[in-house]
Amino acid sequence: MIFLLFSFFILADEFDYYKKNVEEVQLNSKYRRGEYLVYDCDYRHFACINKDSLLNCKQPSCLMIKKLKDQPECFKAQERGMQKSRTIRYCRPTK
Repeated sequence: MIFLLFSFFILADEFDYYKKNVEEVQLNSKYRRGEYLVYDCDYRHFACINKDSLLNCKQPSCLMIKKLKDQPECFKAQERGMQKSRTIRYCRPTK
């Protein structure tokens, strides 16, 4: 019984590792892929990032637009944003 319980925790750790390093791919030095749609004014692009990466998304150089249900929904919103948005409105020059 103890072996099964121990095995469960090992598998849970492996699952967390998989989720962090495979599903939440590192996009660049600031962001990991996730369900939050942001616009990064420094890089001039939309990105779907995870909650931890929001710490690196600070105004005025980055704007969080919306939290979506999951990554695929964020990717769809990202594509729609790229097709119809004038990105200049997200980025305001600092004074």
